[in-house]
Amino acid sequence: MFFRKLKKFLLLLIISTLIIFIYKSKTRESKFSPESTENKDFQFRENELLVNNLNNLDEHLIWFVQISDLHISIFHDPTRIKHFEYFINKVLTLIKPKVVLASGDLTDAKNNDLIGSRQYEEEWKTYNKLISENELFKTTKWLDVRGNHDNFDVHDRNDSSNYFLKYGIMKHKDRVYRHELKEPNGDTYNFIAIDACVEPGPRRPFNFFGGLNKKELDLIEKFSDTSVKSNGTIWFGHFPTSTIYSPINPRNLMKNGVAYLCGHLHTLGGLLPSMYARHPNGLLELELADWKDNRMFRLMAFDSGLFSFKDFKLSKNLDKNNIFVLITNPKSLQFKTTNQREPLKNMRYSTHIRFLVFSRNKILSAKVFVDDVPIGEGTKVKESYALYSVGWNPFYYSNGVHKIKIVIQDDKNNIEIVSQEFALDESLKEFKMLSNFILLVDQIYFTRTGFYLSTSGILIILLFFRFNRRRFSVHFVTCVPARTILLRYIRRFILLSSIDLIYWSLICMAIYVVIGPWFVGEILGDHLGICFSWGMIVKGAYLSADTQYINGTLHMIFFQFLLMLHLSHLIEIRFMNLTFQKNDMSNSNLLNLIYQNLNFILLFLLSLLNIYDFYLSYSFISIVVCPFKTWFLVYAFYLRYKCNQLNVNDFSQFIDTPSRDIQVTKSPKRINMSHWFHRNPIKATIPIEYEKRTFPSNTDAQSICTQLRLTRLNLLDLHSNPANTLEKVQNEFNTYISLLLGFVNDYSGQKPGDSKLRFSIKSKWTQSLGSYFVHEEQDAVYEMASIIINNALWLTKHAAYIAAILTEPSEREAKEIHKCLKQAAGQFKYVQENLLNKLIKSDSNQQKSFYDCTDAILTVYINQCKAEAQEITIARAIELKHSHGLIASIAQSTSILFQTAADGINGLEKAITEKWFRYLALKSQFYKAQAYCFQGQDLLAQDKCGDAIKCLEQSQKLYQDTEQQCREYAATKGPGTQAVPERHEFFKNLLKTIIRITEKCHRENGMIYHQKVPLETPSLETKVIHGLAEPEEYVLPNPHELWTPVNYNSFDLSKAVKERSFFSRSNDKNVPPPRETPIPQGNAEPGSSSGCLVS
Repeated sequence: MFFRKLKKFLLLLIISTLIIFIYKSKTRESKFSPESTENKDFQFRENELLVNNLNNLDEHLIWFVQISDLHISIFHDPTRIKHFEYFINKVLTLIKPKVVLASGDLTDAKNNDLIGSRQYEEEWKTYNKLISENELFKTTKWLDVRGNHDNFDVHDRNDSSNYFLKYGIMKHKDRVYRHELKEPNGDTYNFIAIDACVEPGPRRPFNFFGGLNKKELDLIEKFSDTSVKSNGTIWFGHFPTSTIYSPINPRNLMKNGVAYLCGHLHTLGGLLPSMYARHPNGLLELELADWKDNRMFRLMAFDSGLFSFKDFKLSKNLDKNNIFVLITNPKSLQFKTTNQREPLKNMRYSTHIRFLVFSRNKILSAKVFVDDVPIGEGTKVKESYALYSVGWNPFYYSNGVHKIKIVIQDDKNNIEIVSQEFALDESLKEFKMLSNFILLVDQIYFTRTGFYLSTSGILIILLFFRFNRRRFSVHFVTCVPARTILLRYIRRFILLSSIDLIYWSLICMAIYVVIGPWFVGEILGDHLGICFSWGMIVKGAYLSADTQYINGTLHMIFFQFLLMLHLSHLIEIRFMNLTFQKNDMSNSNLLNLIYQNLNFILLFLLSLLNIYDFYLSYSFISIVVCPFKTWFLVYAFYLRYKCNQLNVNDFSQFIDTPSRDIQVTKSPKRINMSHWFHRNPIKATIPIEYEKRTFPSNTDAQSICTQLRLTRLNLLDLHSNPANTLEKVQNEFNTYISLLLGFVNDYSGQKPGDSKLRFSIKSKWTQSLGSYFVHEEQDAVYEMASIIINNALWLTKHAAYIAAILTEPSEREAKEIHKCLKQAAGQFKYVQENLLNKLIKSDSNQQKSFYDCTDAILTVYINQCKAEAQEITIARAIELKHSHGLIASIAQSTSILFQTAADGINGLEKAITEKWFRYLALKSQFYKAQAYCFQGQDLLAQDKCGDAIKCLEQSQKLYQDTEQQCREYAATKGPGTQAVPERHEFFKNLLKTIIRITEKCHRENGMIYHQKVPLETPSLETKVIHGLAEPEEYVLPNPHELWTPVNYNSFDLSKAVKERSFFSRSNDKNVPPPRETPIPQGNAEPGSSSGCLVS
């Protein structure tokens, strides 16, 4: 009984919603009929047109072109501009239209990431230049209007950010304007533009729909009345009428005219390559696919009042754009309007079939067929540029639908075939259903309805199960097996609605999306605004809701509903565990875990994408002050946590024995692993102009400079991400060094020595101890030293990255870490031994003591790399249970290396080097403690229990000092990543080992050895036989194959200063820091016995 009532209720809800929607969407205008004469306000001037004008004379004929959604961009698809230039110079020059209509989105106005948006003046300059500099437009009128992309981040129409006023061809301040074309024979044609961009114009994505106010609607009505005596009227704008906010839909004011031309929707992602519709008042609405991706344009004509058009796709193989054909009489069946808008009856009394042919080559034949029956050969009308005609008798085709086909062939054997259906009676052909839906139905109302329906659906489900939960028996919830998906979800929603925190949280979240602010962000330039589901408030203005309804609907489906499903699933599992029921989802294998959390994973990923979109669109503040996404996502994790913490009392109404003592156990908390290595930032630099002072005189020499510039840019980009593969980075590094060698060494083939190009480039680099310290040298040797140091820094970061991301690295990965550190040490050493002595010291350009290209800092880096490489050796030795004496000696050697490195920077600029110094010092102390620990174990194995106890006591004291140093290091500010060694199991295990071995020694000494503990601590073994890490020798690659004597000598320095004299130095010392990808933190507890990630 209950389920029957539920089904009836849901069915009634769906039917009533559909009835309301259809009623609201239904227009109040009369049903369309081609012969309708009910509205006398826009009666066509039929008596002023001769019915025999459709003959073989070139009279009462004009043609024009539309193009839309150009999206001229300085970032993406350069062929877009190239093809547009071809279209203007070749296609339009061939067609010679009277008017060209550019219906919006003239520029792309998107950032390089395709998400952020603002106006780019360079895009507008490109648009303006391509048109204004063409001779064609002295005779052809270019009419343009803005689209939503031209309105991104535009404060108001008179603002300097509105580049349309400066670079648009029409430069109209009025959002609605009219252009009247007057022909010598007295014919007049009106082209009325409608700019429906909202004001102010926010950034994307909430700038999709248009809007018109009363002033603009009055202008539309005025122009409609004044165009009543025109031979043809065309309305055009960017937005389809179904996407315009307006007190009155503008389509109802377009009393005269044949069609409203628009763009904006492109092809709906390929779903609708063409979108056409006919309004009940007979007005055609013709959406043109975009130029951006599809290279579409539209050719149109008025022939004795009959409107015809055809959409063409510009072939990207430009040689194929040879013939364009448009049939003007008889008119296409699908695009018939009414006798009040165009003289359809003229077709019945015409004497000739008429068509326009535009061809690059000479036309050999123009064969015409009607219903596959040859009518004759079309001939060019005398003194006409493009009109062809052939005689016919329309009486034979006065009833029913017929098909005309024209076959054009030129002297290059290019063939173009066009065909269309026509009818001379009242026959009519409807457009596609989806096309009608998009262009005729009010999309703003439709999206709003979808949003409120989805929100209502969420609330109805929650309220229904909340108020009916007591109708379900305890037996149904606890005992009835969920044999079907429906029964399972009914049980889940019953349980979910019974948990107050979860239920009220979901209710409030759904209501908040409807009424509360979504986020605060830079909606308009530097102006903060507030976004709601029902609109935006920015710069003191209220903007009606845009795509918020679409975004809100998706949120309800892919966040709110998925969260409901996931939480109900977790609650069901928790309930079954607490009531000792069999749980078929208790299997904890990976696939089952993914299946159980699939809803939440999808919710999480989609939310992250949306948050990222907000960040790029409306700045960082939009994701911080963002209840709609960021806060909801955090709260979703909290609700998930609370579901796993539910106890018996939370399900008391469904458990028959609430007094039953059920223990709720918590799973053990996993240890959060953080960074083990401290890493200083990589160096930053600015581009080098290799050819500026070198004057390459042949192609290969120019290629060397070009490759140097590109390879350097790519290498710096690779250096910014430690996740890049070793092979990829080193290949690019070797390529750059091989190219740079010609600027360092002489390859003229005469004698070895310094290159003549050495002092021709200026290199500016920051330091690894701070990007605000910049040093500049006019010396290729300095450039080589800096890039090698940067590569060595990347190697250390790559090693740290591998150690951080893997729970248990394999032996191969441990070897790669070890190899990277030794290679880094070798490269630091190469710079120290081979390049520093070549740098020319200057009192005016002295390097500071903590700069990278100094002996002291390079020595520190070498010792640090060697020490960290030995850390890998120690961890491996512990894992493989090598002798305690060997481990102690390697640990002592490692401690000395760290201490030597620390001593190397002790006394330098404390504010800059202190953090690095503390890291090296604590590592030295830690490995000294480890050395004493393992020496104690070694002494115990030699039956020297007293000495062993003393070593272990010293080890524990050093360990406690290390813990204090870790705290001091964490509190110290300075450049570099934050290491947290005290949280690693490798660090913690040392204390456990010290305590365990100390207890064992005391126990053994009390029962067996009875040895005295000496006052002096036994000295550590300093002689190490195995396990020491030495720098891997760095060898320069061979010079690039382009460095031949001929190419080397082709650099002409006669115009440049040959000796070293510094160019004028830039006063700007702020080199932009690289966008360095951070090394991720591990969060898994190591499985190795040593507790080290890389053992």
